[in-house]
Amino acid sequence: MVIYKKYFIISFPRSGFNLTYCLLDNFHSQNNLEFIFCNYYGCCKDRNICKLNYKYQRNHDFKLSVKINENDKYLFLYRKNKLEQLEAYFRFKNPNFNYKNPNDYLQLKKFIINYSKYYDDLVDKYTSKKRDNILVIDYNDYINDPINTFHKIIEFFDFKYSKEHIDTFINNSEKIYKKSFLSNDLVQRLKQDIPEYF
Repeated sequence: MVIYKKYFIISFPRSGFNLTYCLLDNFHSQNNLEFIFCNYYGCCKDRNICKLNYKYQRNHDFKLSVKINENDKYLFLYRKNKLEQLEAYFRFKNPNFNYKNPNDYLQLKKFIINYSKYYDDLVDKYTSKKRDNILVIDYNDYINDPINTFHKIIEFFDFKYSKEHIDTFINNSEKIYKKSFLSNDLVQRLKQDIPEYF
């Protein structure tokens, strides 16, 4: 039996990390469990050396050359719909974005082109083959079925609790997740202008 050393939450930006963190933090607190968490970007910026002696770490894996360690577990969060994912990340970086504004729309197209390869490479790294130490979660699973989705995560992180326990926990948790709403007009314009990225 493999004894896993660390648990990494690898996510494409804007794909459910904050939701996952809040749920895990609340879950640990309610069950009197220690939750030592390394934020990576605001902490050590290293997967192996951290003053926190963490068990969990957040990471966007911008350095795709870092290899997957078979002795660690990886929760991979992303949006399976690439357009939805890239638009959500762009909107996060540009909160006043209005696609009807020609300049804003041009910036969105450039953003999709620039980040498309990173998205493809990141998804391929964590989903190209099935591994026991990787759990892949589509953000929309949180939206459509939060109880079963979080139950999978808890089991993956080696906590054994009944489904009824998770049901109660989720139902009592604050609903903090948001769905990305893409207009059909925006989708059609992008597909027409840059079809090679879809």
